Parts: sequence; C-alpha cells; structure tokens
Amino acid sequence: MPLSEMVGFTCTGDTYHIAFAFMGKENIDHYEWVLGQLAELYAKVGKRPETLVTDRDIAEMNAINELFPDAQHLLCWVHIMRNCVAYAMGLGMPEGTGWGFA
Repeated sequence: MPLSEMVGFTCTGDTYHIAFAFMGKENIDHYEWVLGQLAELYAKVGKRPETLVTDRDIAEMNAINELFPDAQHLLCWVHIMRNCVAYAMGLGMPEGTGWGFA
C-alpha cells in the first residue's frame, strides 16, 4: 500500500511533517483525494502551498496541476541525480564512480 508523505521546509532547511496518507493505488483519483485533503488543511490556516516537489510521478503531477494550478512544481533533486547516475551507467560509466546517489 503506497504511503504519501507531505513535508514542509523551514527557512533554515529543516523539515517537518504535515501529513501522511496510505493510498490504495498511485493513480490520479487517489492523488486528487490526498491532495484535496492537503488543500483543506491549508484552507484552515488561510494559505496555499507555493511550491510542491515530487519524484515525477505523472498521476501525482496531474493531480497537482488540477488542485494547485498556481503552485510551482519542482522535481526532487535526489531523484534527478539517481536518474543521471543510472543513465550514465547505461553509457558505460564504471560502477563505483559518480556521485554516490544510486
């Protein structure tokens, strides 16, 4: 069962937990429900998220565009680096070299 974790970042770079949700599937319907709950939490304090960071899950990205159209959407740098290393390995980069993210 997939777990969706929502965290925030402080100006000093610390993270804090906002919410967790177990989802039946990682599809747009489930992401819309989870993000809808997040929108309700933000509405209670009169705010909206300005930036959302994901691992490039297409269903999640579509749900974000639907529920938070004004929010900036960024890709997680850890996932980007892992993909770069995986791509480089496919080009013949020797194992054990690189950035150590894989």
